Amino acid sequence: MSSRIRRIGLKLSGKMVLFFIAIVLSQAFITITILTTIISRTNLDSVKSRMSDTLASADGYLAETFSDLRVKGSLIAGQQKTVDYADFRLRNLLARELVLFKESLGIESLAVFTGSDSPFAAAGRADARDPVFLDQLAQAGRGGNALFVSPGDSGTTLFVLSPIKRGNRIIGVLSLGLRIDEGFVRRIEKIINARVLLRFEGQSVHDAGLPEKMVGQVVAAATRAGEGRVVTAGPYVVGTLDLRALGLSRGAISCLMDTTESARQIRRYNIISLGATFLILTLALVSGIAFYQRTFLRKFQAILRGITHIARGDFNPPFQLAWQDEFGQLTRAFDDMCRKLLVREKELSQLSRYNTLVLDSVHSGIVSVNLQGEITAFNKAAQEILHAGGSEPLGRHFGAGTLPEEILPVFRESLQAGAYAASAEVAISRPDGPGTLTVASSPLLSPDGERIGVIVIFEDITKEKSLEEKLALSTKLAALGEMAAGVAHQVRNPLVVMKVSSEMLRDNFSPRKNAEKYRKLTHLVVDEIDALNLVVSNFLDFARPRKINRAPCSVRSVVEFALAGLPLDRFPGIEVRTLIPDDLADYPMDRNLMTQALANLVLNALQASSPGKSVELRAGVDGDGLCIEVEDWGTGMDEETARSIFNPFFTTRDSGTGLGLSIAHRIIESHQGSIDVRSCLGRGSVFRVRL
Repeated sequence: MSSRIRRIGLKLSGKMVLFFIAIVLSQAFITITILTTIISRTNLDSVKSRMSDTLASADGYLAETFSDLRVKGSLIAGQQKTVDYADFRLRNLLARELVLFKESLGIESLAVFTGSDSPFAAAGRADARDPVFLDQLAQAGRGGNALFVSPGDSGTTLFVLSPIKRGNRIIGVLSLGLRIDEGFVRRIEKIINARVLLRFEGQSVHDAGLPEKMVGQVVAAATRAGEGRVVTAGPYVVGTLDLRALGLSRGAISCLMDTTESARQIRRYNIISLGATFLILTLALVSGIAFYQRTFLRKFQAILRGITHIARGDFNPPFQLAWQDEFGQLTRAFDDMCRKLLVREKELSQLSRYNTLVLDSVHSGIVSVNLQGEITAFNKAAQEILHAGGSEPLGRHFGAGTLPEEILPVFRESLQAGAYAASAEVAISRPDGPGTLTVASSPLLSPDGERIGVIVIFEDITKEKSLEEKLALSTKLAALGEMAAGVAHQVRNPLVVMKVSSEMLRDNFSPRKNAEKYRKLTHLVVDEIDALNLVVSNFLDFARPRKINRAPCSVRSVVEFALAGLPLDRFPGIEVRTLIPDDLADYPMDRNLMTQALANLVLNALQASSPGKSVELRAGVDGDGLCIEVEDWGTGMDEETARSIFNPFFTTRDSGTGLGLSIAHRIIESHQGSIDVRSCLGRGSVFRVRL
């Protein structure tokens, strides 16, 4: 119920009224329930007590009736006339005598049996064909008295069987029958002042005023309860007495007492109690509301207005009221709190500005999260390093797209497993290209030493990593250059001798046999020596130190000269486009070397492209320097290939020396410039030169 009240949004006053009403209703409900239970219990105990008396009365009446029938049966069987008539087989006289007894006693039937199942003489109808009757008749013929009930064809009948004796010899059996019918039941009901239901093995005898449906309920309840227990069935209280205790071979009597009137009185009492409770509740509610308004609501509203001022940020003491009760103590406490809050607000404002200044002055990125993963601190350096512009990251989850995916495992492991990183290098992707960060994490502790989150510190070492790679490459190129220079000099001189000798053989000698084959072989030797000489020249270009002759050159003319020296006709279907601003100023460079470097870059782009694609060469100003880009939309390179592309002798083609890009790299470095590549498999590559 309390959760429902919270969802409805009731004010405290409404809750107090509801609580008051609930208390009164609960008290009234408990009182009515207890009184109703007591009255119902008392009424039930009274009914049970009356039922005990009723059962005792029914038991006494039936015992007297059964005893009277036994006596009457024994007297008639012992009459001298009955004995003589039965012994001498005087049927007519015996029948007339039985009629006189029947009429004087008011019973249903009288019959005498003498050795057979058929009556010798009878007054009234005797159901001699009933198996129960025959069985009891056989026992009585052996000298026993019998009291039993037989359903019979003419209705349920109570029989008393008494042996007829002459001396010690049994000469017959006298049967005395009393009809168990509605009249018999009414006589019992009149005596005990309660309804009666007699049951004999599936058959019941009762007043016609008792509905058959109620008979079924009474029989079921009495069967479940057993003898001596009082149960309820509909509007009746039922008590059952087993007739075997009275000498009857089978059967039971159930007494029914109607409780309709007592239930009606209880309902009337409940209605009166509810009306009185409602009246009391109304009076209590009205007086309670009046008391509540005078003692609570007005003061509460005044306090609420003051707290509203505090909520708006106005910490000037808003109350200053002269109440002397608990509300007065509360308002004075609020006034004192507001004075302290004014002082604390100034201190926190100064501390917040100081903390912000410290965080923003640090060049390392700092991000802290609480135990729920929400970002609680995000300094200016972190925004610059991660390029985290746009929405405010504070309060958002660290995995909600604010931070790069590559550093999220550091946060997850630190929060979940308590595994803190120590200067781990993490490669990330940013809008301006890939980058490398050093990341360290540590627990964020409260003043009490309790872990309340994680703080992660990172630095951008992309430039340092690039410089390290370039330094390593330059060192490798220098070492290889020295080796290549030595090899080239040792190879070039023999090549000159071989070429001169081959040309002399080709031009001055003509064999008599196989002249044509001789001519082809000497031409082939000279061509291959020229190819080897070109390789040696590339080695020397790569190896020997370059002397840079800088002079202001037109960037456009250098580009055009580089394209003019390329065999573009060997790459049909590939368009080479140049995008160079007309107002681009001249730039100091070695014209020949830069032409060679650009030619190598464009040639590499043409070799990586397929017909239908294009190669684009762009030039422009980048800050204080010159930027030249060569872009192709060819097959692209994976990350490993891109890292090795400037290494000497590295090539992805079946032919080639792998020195073209290495030579371009050395030429750019000799101009104190830089060259890098960005590539994606299936999308092409971009070589960027900065001078």
